[in-house]
Amino acid sequence: TMGQNLYNIAQGCLPINVFGTAPLDPKAKAYAFGFLHEATTVEQKVAAFNATGDLFAGFGAGAVQGATGVEFRNEKGSNIGSQEGAPDYVRNDYLIQYGESFAGKVNVVEAYGELSLPLLRDAPGAKRLEIDSLSARWSQYKNTGTLGPGVGVKRTHDMFTWKASGFWDPIDGLRIRGSRSRDSRAANFRELYYGQIIQAGGWFGYCTPAGVAPGSTPDPCTWSLEGNVDVKPEKSDTTTIGLVFTPRDLIPGFEFAADYFHIKITDAIQQANVTRVREGCQISHIQEFCNLITPDPTALPTPGTSGNYSYNPANGTGISLLRATSFNGSSYNYKGLDISSSYRLDMGDVGGLNFRLLATRMFTQKFSPVPGQAPVNI
Repeated sequence: TMGQNLYNIAQGCLPINVFGTAPLDPKAKAYAFGFLHEATTVEQKVAAFNATGDLFAGFGAGAVQGATGVEFRNEKGSNIGSQEGAPDYVRNDYLIQYGESFAGKVNVVEAYGELSLPLLRDAPGAKRLEIDSLSARWSQYKNTGTLGPGVGVKRTHDMFTWKASGFWDPIDGLRIRGSRSRDSRAANFRELYYGQIIQAGGWFGYCTPAGVAPGSTPDPCTWSLEGNVDVKPEKSDTTTIGLVFTPRDLIPGFEFAADYFHIKITDAIQQANVTRVREGCQISHIQEFCNLITPDPTALPTPGTSGNYSYNPANGTGISLLRATSFNGSSYNYKGLDISSSYRLDMGDVGGLNFRLLATRMFTQKFSPVPGQAPVNI
């Protein structure tokens, strides 16, 4: 079938002469400069039921309030590539193009609960003391591929997130606040269902074995960059603590805030990584990665290794196809200080002037792109 497709594409095509100033033959221009089109459609249906209100009178500092609810979401996404109605094999003949057509759906069920707890008001050493948010949410994501690399694959993942935050006003004009939360992000449609074929050769399509000396003859191979229906939600732990200073009696209109933050993300979702697959098989000998590599028909595995196929540029043997999928495993570790300050100068009937200063001081900004790699401080 592929041979017939290539034969059909070649009919009537003319090469382009890049030298001189002669006009291009219309047939040559039509073959080399076709129109590529990509259309993304997302459809979402949502049903939510929520209830909020006072639960009881509280502890003398105000009513204890609560909220609860459940939500249902159905999301369908499709990304369709075309070339003005031509068959798909015409679009795929381009060395680099937008990507294969893909589609999928996600069904989500969520339930949450939240409390607000005023503890003290106008008490000695505490003008106000309050846990303004004590919340938790459970979510379940059901992913189904309907077109492309993940067609027919179904996976289910649960997420549990929570947050606790509060503040303390020891005196008028000074507030100390803090929070701690477990956050999460589920994969988006491209991370779940994406597909792109990069043909062997050109700028990118090579799978030269890991460890081969620079300058060696490269091994052309086809890349298949894919989403992963089974990619799991990434998790983040966030801690903040800070203060807000509003000396209304001393400096009317002035406000200053400083907050320390620490954000640590684990199992972060990353796009397909060809190098990770090749080195994971050829250097680390991990079968999971070797399963994503297809050798040329004439290539034999090198004895005693896993994935180091007999590499002989003279015979054209090596890797034929390498698949790389989205994956979990990257990590981030950020620490820093957020500062904000504002001052409003009241000018009476004329109006007023507002001044604002925003600044962030990063203490640590570490990123580990691949599991097991030493973090890079950026």
